[in-house]
Amino acid sequence: MTPEEYKNKKLDLYRNITGDPNFDKESVLNDELCERCEGACCKTFPCTFSPYDFVDIDDFEYMKSILDTGYFVISYYYEEDECIYYIRAKGLNDRGVVAKSKAKPNECILLGEKGCQLDFYSRPTLGALLEPKSNKLFMCCKHRYSMDQLTKDWLKYQQQMLKLKKYYLFKKRVPNKGKIYKLERIIRQDEI
Repeated sequence: MTPEEYKNKKLDLYRNITGDPNFDKESVLNDELCERCEGACCKTFPCTFSPYDFVDIDDFEYMKSILDTGYFVISYYYEEDECIYYIRAKGLNDRGVVAKSKAKPNECILLGEKGCQLDFYSRPTLGALLEPKSNKLFMCCKHRYSMDQLTKDWLKYQQQMLKLKKYYLFKKRVPNKGKIYKLERIIRQDEI
């Protein structure tokens, strides 16, 4: 998939989630507020992907190529009595490729000096749709990708996630800091 095709795919996803047919990245990006924030959300917990962020979530080898970078993990949480598996960016406290969601702070490893190291369209949907807002006292970003929507989206892909979880359960992947520039191409699948 070319960068332009992937960008259009992501814009369609964002327009669907937000219900805004005119959505573009300027709808949520505010460099001034983000710079003042200094990554408060990113220092709390890594962002979650939508299953539709990926070119083909049903392609086991493609998903392995993403998880093998060491920058992302399979995580899970409980919705009532059901365990929901999903993919998110790796946090500094995560040790393996399968990592439980944690309540304590778990800074995202993709947080750089100027914010997320991934370009806007390669970021996890939760982070790309985080709309910075500020009042006089503190930052209070608006989440445009809700937990209800996230759960609904990932429920359809639990079989694929269980297969990946089984493969990675006891494996560890350490991110290769020299390959951060390739992440966008791997996600778009124009590098593999």
